[in-house]
Amino acid sequence: MSEISELKEQLSLMQQRINELEREQMEQPVQRRNMLKAVAGVAAGAAVGGLGFARPAAAADGAGLVAGDILVSNSPTSLLASTSYTQGASEGAILSIADVSIETAAKLFNAANGGSDEQYNAVKDDARRSALAVGASKDNADIGITVAGVDGIRAYGTSQGIQAFGRTYGGAFEGGSAGIAAQPSDPATGIGAKLGGDVPLKLVGSTTAVPSEAGAGHFRFTGNTLYFGVGLGTGKWRRVASEASAGVFVAVDPFRAYDSRAVTNGRLGKGENVVVDCSDALKNDGTVDVADALPAGATAIVYNLTAVNTGGRGYLQVAPGDATSTAASAINWSSAGLTIANGSTVKLDGSRQVKVFCGGPAGAAADFIIDIVGYYH
Repeated sequence: MSEISELKEQLSLMQQRINELEREQMEQPVQRRNMLKAVAGVAAGAAVGGLGFARPAAAADGAGLVAGDILVSNSPTSLLASTSYTQGASEGAILSIADVSIETAAKLFNAANGGSDEQYNAVKDDARRSALAVGASKDNADIGITVAGVDGIRAYGTSQGIQAFGRTYGGAFEGGSAGIAAQPSDPATGIGAKLGGDVPLKLVGSTTAVPSEAGAGHFRFTGNTLYFGVGLGTGKWRRVASEASAGVFVAVDPFRAYDSRAVTNGRLGKGENVVVDCSDALKNDGTVDVADALPAGATAIVYNLTAVNTGGRGYLQVAPGDATSTAASAINWSSAGLTIANGSTVKLDGSRQVKVFCGGPAGAAADFIIDIVGYYH
């Protein structure tokens, strides 16, 4: 048998053994490395005889790795890591891929893991269309790619520079002065940041008190209260909203919410009270004209209260619908037969109701009308 024939036979045997190892998915790095060294020896001899070795290149520990041939290769190079691989130090690494496939990483987003099949397929599809795809799973590594530098990442796209998706957060950013600095290429017409979704922005509350000095244009969420800085220096914080505030005022076309004259026994006398539903706009006969003219979620109303055909001397008080009493009067009269009006603001209960009380000396009584001119929401 000639030397070249012997080399061909050895090469064929080694090729068969490598194929068997790969089919059985045996993870034996030492044996594989020794075998590759042997193959390298055989291949060196085969090269003298003009033979080719049609398998991907590999390298022993510490040696350089060159994968692919730009002159003849028409497929991408894939670096696959063992699922039993234990990651060691990789300081100074230019490229370190030490995890399972994109398929395994994509499963983190499927329905079985709290995501959806749509998300799972989207991850796989985007990976197939990516110039660099790195799979990371919870078993071996949590981070797909780590980039460090003066500028960690600079991304340019004709449509979007960066598109990020996460089941919890699409992006988590931390910076010395700002987590995110967004500025359009054209400050005159561009948009610095565009947010969408059912909850486009969520502010995480601070546990520290609001500082005495504000920063111009700054938002701060502390103690379930949202503040905005209207300028630099002390006294520049403005409270925008909180649990204790009524909300934003909304002016409306005035509408009638109640007229006791259209209600049987609607006239109030001394010591009596009535709960008034303010949600609907009523016609003069007391029937509903516009349902929910005062929308759900309203916390207070601005209203005109008119006392009609007063009796004796007395007053009316207006309070939230679930109140048992109140000390403040909304309107007072000094004699019988008067029609007088007064404007005020009152908090609503959770059902958009107020309660009206009648007080005064014996003989105090009145019909009354409530017209709403605005509300807080």
